Amino acid sequence: MPVKKATGKAMPVNYSNIFIINQSPIIMKTPYVILITGIIALSICLAFTIGNSSNRTNIKITETPWLFKLEASYNPAESKNVEDYLNQSLKPLRVFTGTGDVDRQITLADSTTFYIRASAGRLLLKAYKCNNTAASLQRVKNICGQLSKNVIKP
Repeated sequence: MPVKKATGKAMPVNYSNIFIINQSPIIMKTPYVILITGIIALSICLAFTIGNSSNRTNIKITETPWLFKLEASYNPAESKNVEDYLNQSLKPLRVFTGTGDVDRQITLADSTTFYIRASAGRLLLKAYKCNNTAASLQRVKNICGQLSKNVIKP
């Protein structure tokens, strides 16, 4: 392709004659730079969040007219303390029997009924009010209260 000499006349601006860096239009480079920068920033934030999530302690107790619920996430190193406390509090029943993972409905000798799901660093306990007496619910609330105050450390 022959090279044109500069004539000193202003050329009309259109996409075919905007060449600035590396023979590429600047209009095409800007979205890619923004996209790549965004992906890198998102990756860094995501890696930081995932990397630190195992050390966070989060305990949420929810009570509705139908349900009492405890949701906890904690350092997996604390799992043994949580398991021991729950086994001690629910004697003679042993909820945790070695593997550390539990997903089942529990009914105690006094007819207290609740659902528990647990794994290393996580615990979910639900007690439906229609299935339990006031005394049974109070027992579950006391266990959850002690668990959140004294057993799971921030």
